Amino acid sequence: MGRLCTLGSLGIAALLWGAPAASATPDAEVKDCIERNMPEPENVRAVRITRRDPRAGSKRIIILKLYGQRAPDGGRELLVRFLKPDDIRGASILLLEREGGTEVYMASPELPKPQRIRSADRAGLLFGTDVSFEDLEWLEGFRIGSALDRKPDSKEGLHDVYVVETRPDDSTYSRVISYVDKETCLPLRMDLFGANGRLRKEVTTDRRAHVRHGEAWVAHDLLVRDVRDLTSTHFMTDTHQQNVLLPDGLFSAEGMARAVREDPVVRTGAGP
Repeated sequence: MGRLCTLGSLGIAALLWGAPAASATPDAEVKDCIERNMPEPENVRAVRITRRDPRAGSKRIIILKLYGQRAPDGGRELLVRFLKPDDIRGASILLLEREGGTEVYMASPELPKPQRIRSADRAGLLFGTDVSFEDLEWLEGFRIGSALDRKPDSKEGLHDVYVVETRPDDSTYSRVISYVDKETCLPLRMDLFGANGRLRKEVTTDRRAHVRHGEAWVAHDLLVRDVRDLTSTHFMTDTHQQNVLLPDGLFSAEGMARAVREDPVVRTGAGP
């Protein structure tokens, strides 16, 4: 067994979620707010996803587990393993933050050898949800825009928010506008605009589900709404583990190939 890992966030902030990357925030006040609240990536989370399509009258429930840690070089690493329904059980996605950008891999019980997902293919949706590979990068804070601009402060309901616009590099989105709660420093809303300039997706968090863990706030409830297709995908964190030990080699091709066959063994750790 390997390093001690401490859960710092839900995930989708670096939820969960990602507001714009803290290191790239263009204004010192906003930057300080987000950096104070950005937890370490070490974590083990169980998340329930519910996808609804009102036009088809359908609902699909997906259960997944996320394992995260910081690599020796300081980059973040995340393994997402799907548990339910049975037709996708074992399918896994690996995100590795590297100096040249994020590497994304996918494997399944049928194809256990990890396949790298090219940037051009990251618009594909994940197993009947409204979330693409690229959306997962945004939601987990792996995606960074090179051009950021602070807009006039605003309100989301009764809450004061910072407003920041990001223009992503190499993305299916032309811009992302984030509305960051001044108290919790978590995004209450993220508007993602397509290449045609129209609103494509809206991501919101429930302010009542922002929970304080130590010095940081985390969002336990997230909704992704597809404006064009009129569908929605809801994320709810079922468990939030801290102080756990992850298996050695989990964030590698070999570890990913093992993960598609069986759930990684996680033990409660002891000590700092």
